[in-house]
Amino acid sequence: VCNNTPISSSSCSSDSHFSEHETSLLQASLSHSRNLSSICCETRGHCICSSCPKIMCGENSIIQIYRTGNPNIPGQCCAQFSCIKNSQQCHHDKKIYNENETWSIDQCTKCTCRSGHVDCAMIQCPVHTHCGYMYKPENECCPKCGGCLNAHSHIQHMNSTWIESNGCMRCWCENGRSRCMAEGCIAPPCENPRQIANVCCPVCDDEEKDNEEYLDDIISIPQSVSQTSVYKCPQLDNCLLVCEHGLTKD
Repeated sequence: VCNNTPISSSSCSSDSHFSEHETSLLQASLSHSRNLSSICCETRGHCICSSCPKIMCGENSIIQIYRTGNPNIPGQCCAQFSCIKNSQQCHHDKKIYNENETWSIDQCTKCTCRSGHVDCAMIQCPVHTHCGYMYKPENECCPKCGGCLNAHSHIQHMNSTWIESNGCMRCWCENGRSRCMAEGCIAPPCENPRQIANVCCPVCDDEEKDNEEYLDDIISIPQSVSQTSVYKCPQLDNCLLVCEHGLTKD
């Protein structure tokens, strides 16, 4: 009875195969002065390493070997390796991007290829602290400044002009901020001046020429809406002092 289990092809590892000895049983019995039972129990083959497949990786990948092969040890015949993506390229959504290349995955997210890794971040939108009217363009992430709001909360587009305060404020939209010019009035040269829509200063009906000279004398100084209105009067010798209840000179 044999004490050792004979080696067969099923006993070999996946990277090896069974190979029989060339010496036959008859030759072994003639060349050795041993009993027949010992000859019968001899193993007549062993496992030897098979040819290893070629080490290959796909396109844009590099080979990383983490255990070298030993052609004399079944079970360790072939090298163990893995395929690593090329560190200079990134793969995202079935596309290949080069180092430092940037792309968008939606309106508000941008990605960059860095050392083989995809680095994505939300877009940081600028803050418009002094814009009166904001809007968001189609297919864009960040809102933009579209203009100003007047005293009635109506939209005024960039560089547009309008009249406020019964014509005494002439305003325009500058980079989303309302700028206004205050008009100062002096007494018109008539007893019964008339107010005209969108005209700050009252005018006289019966002295059209004097009215024109009177309006031309007024000098307006640009001021912010939030600041006190400032105006410059003409020379005093051209002023007509008119008060409803009379006046006294100080």
